[in-house]
Amino acid sequence: MRKVRASKTFGRKAKPNKSGVTKFEIAKLELHPGDVLVLRTDLMLSAEQCTHLRDHAQREFGPDIKVVVLTAGLSLAVLQDKRAA
Repeated sequence: MRKVRASKTFGRKAKPNKSGVTKFEIAKLELHPGDVLVLRTDLMLSAEQCTHLRDHAQREFGPDIKVVVLTAGLSLAVLQDKRAA
């Protein structure tokens, strides 16, 4: 059985410009086994809402993709000590 990479296309409707034309932003997301999907929002979400978002993303992209939900302006960074390498 061959595994297929998780791939989703997302769209976001933007506000109409001065001439009344509405633009759409489209992005294609390709995830590979072991990737981490980070969902970030400036809203304060409850633990239940975070769990719901994480679980939904896991169902969409599969168990090989880890999901992290950051809320209320939290950010995520990785600092590596190059001396240890």
